Amino acid sequence: MLKIDFAELSDKDFLVENSKLAESQIRTKIKNKEVLIARKESRQVGYLIFDFLWGHIPFISFIDVLPEYQREGIGKTLLVSLEEHLSKDYTVLFSSAMEDAIGAQTWHKKMGFVNSGIIYKINEDKSAEVFFRKQLIVSEWNSDGIA
Repeated sequence: MLKIDFAELSDKDFLVENSKLAESQIRTKIKNKEVLIARKESRQVGYLIFDFLWGHIPFISFIDVLPEYQREGIGKTLLVSLEEHLSKDYTVLFSSAMEDAIGAQTWHKKMGFVNSGIIYKINEDKSAEVFFRKQLIVSEWNSDGIA
């Protein structure tokens, strides 16, 4: 059974090992509730880390599923969980993929994202980054749970 939760400090080692972030960054993200963890039978199998561009626009920084668990819908479940969380207060979600990451771009489009632009020579290897935008369905409930 798959379960999605906000990461806790006990997830720190998994995230340090599997993401590109330093331990101090991971600790801050966990504290700020900006990391979702996918667990299958209590084992960490994937994660989603998000940020806020300019402090107010949600952006998926990283989404990854361990290779042996890919193609099981875990990435989609992480995304849907984030959308449900964000839709209380936000109407749009951004993400990106490297220009040559055709699989990642295809996944974004399959998940309902649309192309939003490209920034050239932004990555360390001077490659471009393709940006995607997804409209969120605003929850009828406010953050207090009142319609």
